Amino acid sequence: MTTWSWRLKFTKRGTPFDGAFLIKNLVFQDSRGVFEKLYCNLEMSEFGVLNQINLVTNLQVGTIRGLHFQFPPFEEAKLINVLSGSIFDVIIDLRPTSSTYLKRFEVILTAEENESLYIPKGFAHGYQTLSVKSQVLYLHSGHYNPEAESGLNYADPCFSIGWPLPISGMSDRDKNFEFVSSRKDLL
Repeated sequence: MTTWSWRLKFTKRGTPFDGAFLIKNLVFQDSRGVFEKLYCNLEMSEFGVLNQINLVTNLQVGTIRGLHFQFPPFEEAKLINVLSGSIFDVIIDLRPTSSTYLKRFEVILTAEENESLYIPKGFAHGYQTLSVKSQVLYLHSGHYNPEAESGLNYADPCFSIGWPLPISGMSDRDKNFEFVSSRKDLL
C-alpha cells in the first residue's frame, strides 16, 4: 500500500503581483493511472474560490478569450487549471491602489506541468490557446453578473501583450473592448 501526503505545494513563481501565484498540484500516479488534486477547501479556504466552476473546450490553436473582469463589488478570484493542451495566459492588475496597477503577467500553462494559476480579485484575465482541443477549468469565487462584466482590448498598446500565435478565433465582444486610454472607469 502506498502512502502519500495530499498537501498542495504552493510556489510564487515569477508573478510580481501581491496575491497572485502559481500552484504546483499534487499528482499521484500508479499502474491504474493518474490522480491529480486541483482544489481542497481545507487547504485553500483563504482564497475564497469555488462558487462556480466552468469548463471551456477550445477547438482551435490561436483562439483568444478575454481579457475579462467584473467591476466591484462583483469581482472574482479565479483558479485556472489546464486539463488538456496548453494556453498562453495573461493577467492584468486592475487594483487602483496597487503598485502594479495596469501591469501584466504572462505564463504558459500546460496539462503536463500540473500547475494552476491563482488570480485574486481585481484582475483582468485572458488567454490564447496553444494546442488543439485545449480544456481550461475555471474555479470562481463569485457568480457571473452580466451588469458588472467588462473587459480590456487584447491589442491595447498599454499592455504590449506578445500573443505568441496568429489569432484564429475571438468573439466580437472581446474584439471590441475599448483601450484603457479611452476608459474613464479604469483611469
